[in-house]
Amino acid sequence: MLPDVMHTREPEDDVILLSDLFPPPKNRFGVSVYSFAYLQALQRRQDTCGKLAGFLAERVIGMYLQHDPAVKRGFVSRKDWKESYETAVGILKFKLTPLMFYVSFFLETYSAQRLEHQNSLLIEYDAGRLPVPMHPNDRAKEYRHRQARILQSPPFTVTRNLISTHHVLRLLVQYLRHTISPEPPHDQNDDWISMLLYESGLARIVEFFAAEKGGGSVIGGGSSQRTKRKEFMRNMQEDWDNSRSNPAIDVVYGGGEEGTKPPKVGQVWFQCAKEEMGSRGVVPHFSEDWVEVWGTRISMGCENCVGEEGWLA
Repeated sequence: MLPDVMHTREPEDDVILLSDLFPPPKNRFGVSVYSFAYLQALQRRQDTCGKLAGFLAERVIGMYLQHDPAVKRGFVSRKDWKESYETAVGILKFKLTPLMFYVSFFLETYSAQRLEHQNSLLIEYDAGRLPVPMHPNDRAKEYRHRQARILQSPPFTVTRNLISTHHVLRLLVQYLRHTISPEPPHDQNDDWISMLLYESGLARIVEFFAAEKGGGSVIGGGSSQRTKRKEFMRNMQEDWDNSRSNPAIDVVYGGGEEGTKPPKVGQVWFQCAKEEMGSRGVVPHFSEDWVEVWGTRISMGCENCVGEEGWLA
């Protein structure tokens, strides 16, 4: 059982939060085993969440500068501007990284829940108790119920964690949409984004942003960017093909478009989170301050926020 505690969300608390969210396995005597493999997995999660937080921080600051381009002109030297920009991105990255741990926890837990459900249906099929595949509507209800149970359990029983994770996931989807489709409508690739959240996971999203950024500079470009884009598209196509050609999926959910199509973006976290926040009486709620830069407070929020001040990312 996860501890239902409040973490500081400061960088020095990251390892404590990660180990609470993803505790080590226990041996037959009930003693936690901190194996090398476990510590490696913890480090991979930390690296993935840190990189993704960094990419998002760059995009938030970049969008703010498009909103107020006069900020950059206020600096005398390029060096001073670069230092100020990197400081702003760094502070924002530190704010976002622990929140990404909660996103990772939800997506990994939900993935395990889906696999558990799929395996239970396979057992029913092998025993002759599943004459027809589960209808897509019934599957959606089952998955929604499982998401709701996750949100009603630690660490999301702490309402602050629930709201902050909602804001960060909203930010992630918003910037995925904007990066893929800079011009409206931004949601025309939502099936693809849903696949990233639902099946591929945060590591693949990091690959996507790394491919868009390219060879180590803010602007990117060059052969490194082309290589990363090709690699990402190849990996993403493999994810897509695997999800659509899984024999177990055909058996328990049926083949064809309805059986293999990923859910809508709103069906992964967002609908259930809004219902859960409503049941707790926190719709509407206030936006959250992230960081103050160049005399402006940058906040995060969602469509359920009120009392917004400063600039909402």
